[in-house]
Amino acid sequence: MAAGIALLAGAGGAQAQAAWRTASESASLAGFDAVMGRVDDGFSCSPSDIPETFRDELFPVAGKRGLRCDVGSHLVGFEHAGSAPDALREVQDALERGGWSMTAVREGSCATFSKGCGTCRWAFVQCVQMPQGTSVVVQWSEYGKEELS
Repeated sequence: MAAGIALLAGAGGAQAQAAWRTASESASLAGFDAVMGRVDDGFSCSPSDIPETFRDELFPVAGKRGLRCDVGSHLVGFEHAGSAPDALREVQDALERGGWSMTAVREGSCATFSKGCGTCRWAFVQCVQMPQGTSVVVQWSEYGKEELS
């Protein structure tokens, strides 16, 4: 998951989009394999491992299957039983109930969200269709804690 973010930051323009797609699909496949019990990559987590700011300001994670996280990279992932567009709509609905607005959507499988107040003000959601469901990955930032490269 974090590799996709690093590739995106280091590449430019069209190359960044291609690198992001490849890295995120690879991360999603690895995450899905781990969710299905085929791989242990060290990112499995419980709802209590997810930062309180995420649970309070983005959406609750209780009941999410295959929960995965990399708290240092502000990444949370989980498995959704439906299609990628359905997963994105579900996440969008949850975020909008919390005061978030969608600011950009790309190909129906990823979107950027923002809000004007609170600790968390930016979030990126990517939903990748898998043979047995959808892998959902959410990255967020915390106001005043953004890292500058």
